[in-house]
Amino acid sequence: MMEAKIEKKLLYEKWWNKYPRLKDVLLKTGLFLKYRTLKVCKLPNKIFLPSSRILYINPTENRGKALLLTNGVTQQRLANFWQKAVNELHPTFVVDIGVNYGECLFSTTYDEMTKVYGIEANHQLLPFLEQSRIEHPNREQIQIVYAFATDQEEGTHSFFVDKNWSGTSSGTRIVEHDMVEEYQVPSITINQLLADQLTSEDTLLFKIDVEGFEAYVLNGMNKVIQKANRVVGFIEFDSGFMKRAGTDMEAFFSRVKEHFYVYAYIQENHIQDISLVTYEELAAWWETDEIHTDLLLSTFPLPDLLKQLRYN
Repeated sequence: MMEAKIEKKLLYEKWWNKYPRLKDVLLKTGLFLKYRTLKVCKLPNKIFLPSSRILYINPTENRGKALLLTNGVTQQRLANFWQKAVNELHPTFVVDIGVNYGECLFSTTYDEMTKVYGIEANHQLLPFLEQSRIEHPNREQIQIVYAFATDQEEGTHSFFVDKNWSGTSSGTRIVEHDMVEEYQVPSITINQLLADQLTSEDTLLFKIDVEGFEAYVLNGMNKVIQKANRVVGFIEFDSGFMKRAGTDMEAFFSRVKEHFYVYAYIQENHIQDISLVTYEELAAWWETDEIHTDLLLSTFPLPDLLKQLRYN
C-alpha cells in the first residue's frame, strides 16, 4: 500500500475554469510584473525554451500568456520526462497528441532518422506551430497534422475550442463559461498514421493530452502498440474529464494494464508503479471520486529512466 501523500487536484483548478476572467486578471498582473507593460502589442510572440529551442505563442490568448510567464514550461514533469526519454530511448517515431503550442514537441532535438508527428485539433494554433517547426533543427522530420485523434479513422468529430484557455479545448465541452466555439475536425487514428510505417524494430514515444479522450486515442493505436518493439508514453489522467467523454474508468484501467507497465506521479518527483493496482484501489488512495495526475505507460520496465526522474 502506498505510504506517500497523494497529490490531489487543487480547488483553484476548478475556479480557474469556472471563472475565466479571474484567470485573465491574474495573468495580466504577472505579465505586467515581468514585462512592465499591459499592451499586448509589446509582449513577445516567441519564447526561448531552456533547451534553446524556439516556441511561438499567441500573447493575446491566456495559455500563451502563461507560457510567457513560465518561459515555456507549464508542465515541468512532462518536460523532464520527454527530454530524458528522447535522450535515453532514441525513439524512431514520436507522436505528440494534443500538441497545443508545442512546448513538449519542440522542447528537444531528435535523432536524424526520427519521424516526429504533432496532432492538433485547434486550427487557431496551427500558424504558431508552423512557425516553431520552421525554426526547429529537425524541421524536415516534423509534421503537424490537423486532426482529432480518436478510434475512428473516417469522418469528422466535434471539437470545442476554449477561446479563453486553449489547453481546455476538447472533443466534449468540459468548461462552463461562454467563451467556447464548436468546430468539426477531421478524425484520425494513430494506427492510420503509423501502422504502415512502423516495424517490429522501432521504438515509439508518445504523449497524449486530449482532455478526457485519452482512452479513445489508445484504442486507436492498438495495432501500433502490438507492432512496435518498444512503446513508451506520457498521458494526462483526469478521471472527471474521461468520464464526461464516456469512458468506463475500471474497464479502461484494466485494458491499459493488459498492454503496459503503468506508473503514476504521486507527487511531483515521486513515481509509483501501479501495474498491479486496481482502479478501485487507486480511487481509494486519492480519497476522492476524481483522480487527476499523469501516467507513464511502457511496454517494458523503465528502471533506468525512472531513476533519472528521481523515482523512489
